[in-house]
Amino acid sequence: MDISELQNTLLNIYHKNIEYLKLNNTFIYNKIKTFESRNIENWYIDFIDNRFELSNIDGTKVYNCNPFFDANYRANNINNNPSFTLINSLGYHKGVSKYEDSINAYEFINEFIQSPNDYQPSNLKQKFIFIGTLLGVHINDIHRIKNAKAYLIIEPNIEIFRLSLFLCDYTEVSASSKIFFCIDFDDFEFNTTIKEFLDYKYEYNHIIPFELASNNEAYLIEKLNIQLLDNSEMIYPFSEYIISLKRGYRYFTESKNKILDISPNKKYLQNLPILFLGAGPSLPPNLEWIYMNQDNFFIIAASATLKRLEVLGIIPDIILIVDGAKERMLAQFEVSSKMFINSIVLASINIDYDLFKILDSNKLFFIQNSLELFNGYGISTGLTVGDSGLDLILRFGAKEVYMLGIDASLRSDGKTHDGLHTNSKNLDITKNTANKGIDYDSHIIWVKGNSVDKVPTTMLYYGMIEHIEAILSKSESHVYNLSNGAFFRGSISCKIDDKRFDSISSINKNDLSFDILNSFKQNSKNTLSKQDISELTKEKKVLKKLESLNNKDFYKEFTKIKSNFRNSICIQIINKYLKVITPYAEYFDNTHILAKQIKLIIKELDLIISYLLSTKS
Repeated sequence: MDISELQNTLLNIYHKNIEYLKLNNTFIYNKIKTFESRNIENWYIDFIDNRFELSNIDGTKVYNCNPFFDANYRANNINNNPSFTLINSLGYHKGVSKYEDSINAYEFINEFIQSPNDYQPSNLKQKFIFIGTLLGVHINDIHRIKNAKAYLIIEPNIEIFRLSLFLCDYTEVSASSKIFFCIDFDDFEFNTTIKEFLDYKYEYNHIIPFELASNNEAYLIEKLNIQLLDNSEMIYPFSEYIISLKRGYRYFTESKNKILDISPNKKYLQNLPILFLGAGPSLPPNLEWIYMNQDNFFIIAASATLKRLEVLGIIPDIILIVDGAKERMLAQFEVSSKMFINSIVLASINIDYDLFKILDSNKLFFIQNSLELFNGYGISTGLTVGDSGLDLILRFGAKEVYMLGIDASLRSDGKTHDGLHTNSKNLDITKNTANKGIDYDSHIIWVKGNSVDKVPTTMLYYGMIEHIEAILSKSESHVYNLSNGAFFRGSISCKIDDKRFDSISSINKNDLSFDILNSFKQNSKNTLSKQDISELTKEKKVLKKLESLNNKDFYKEFTKIKSNFRNSICIQIINKYLKVITPYAEYFDNTHILAKQIKLIIKELDLIISYLLSTKS
């Protein structure tokens, strides 16, 4: 092939790819066209000694081997590639669940792992990730061997990606597989694309091999690992939704306490200076300042702060409880009853019954979390009391919020919380786990600090930071960060010795608490409306439809029902179940267990809803 024929071949491949992107991914297509309009050239394709090379404008040969030989080598050794492991093939230890009275997601997973099976995982249908493209020749070769269900192609340099359009025929890959492109991305694009990749055919989210183009892209491995773990369905699995439904309906029917309307744009806290306290490491050193200024703020505190606040007798005006665990939460209330008996308590619908008996008063209100028992009453979302609490405070109309003890990071010695927190522990912040996979509870990530350059944090807190920043991006309120922990984009860094606090005067908290309590009472419910009964009756019909589905085609038939009942609580919970469990069913090739577990969930949901209807009929 002479040079002119070669050029025509490359141009033909390029135009095929461009047309494909124009029709299927206008976002990436527009990125490429915008880049081309700038006439920038830092990289180019050389054809030397009958081979293509990727070179930098400064003359550096970045990819100076024969790309076809290299592609063939990569393809022939593809079975030796490293992988991202999204499932726990070793199982969970007994007692890992914090609930005794509900279906357990961990036990459901263990059932697959412990079942005898001769299935060979090498036969798995898979997804695949390309980290970096270089000239892209290897992408076609690997696809012909793997023929994965979906590919994620990540390339931080749009110019290099554009050059790959001349040598990689992406249309060949797309003919039998779904391609997700993440090109020249910011954090939001990166995170969004990862989520889309995982949501597509989620039954294949088990073992995902990846191909690293070169060491230049190696830093993306940890970034990817973090996002894959951050999107794990086991952070808040389907069983959490079932317990919320079960306990929420129980409290609704058996107690005088009401479910509070927390839909956006409420004005419960309008024009009040709010001091929002969490049990992070920044709380103890600032306790005296809180004591001296307690009359200047309306104090909203996580229940985990009560033991520390009791030291100086600082009683919160509102206490937040979002955790449904039993022993840990009971331990937080091992304080004098005067620390909470006169405070308004906002508790998640999934709190333990023994804790409910301690708190039962006309100042206790339930908040819907993760799912709506009743439409229009809003749901609180979040990983921790820090992000879910801030979300509530801003929904309630607060325009001036001061956060203290909401660190979302570790102390310099690795301590996770205030020392009096029942869940406090020390982590080794010097430990490097980058090459050993990422453990959700102990992996250390360094993020921007609020008062120092960088602070160590964990996967849990990393997700909390992301959620807080998402909340702040939609708010016009002034949120001040007084903690020594992580910085939150959208907040205002501040110290307790700031002059602004000199001008803050005391507020009449007794009158304010009385007004807020009455406002909460007027905007809450503990009886079923006709619409509620209609919705619950519809849920019963949905469950009957699900119960009648053929086990072999359950997933396919469920998808059809889901499209017709998108707002159904039962559909949402079973969809969550499938996202957790189908990767295990696929990996261990066991649909029998899947069918049995689905029947258990349907039965449990039917009992919960039937109970509620019977008490309110």
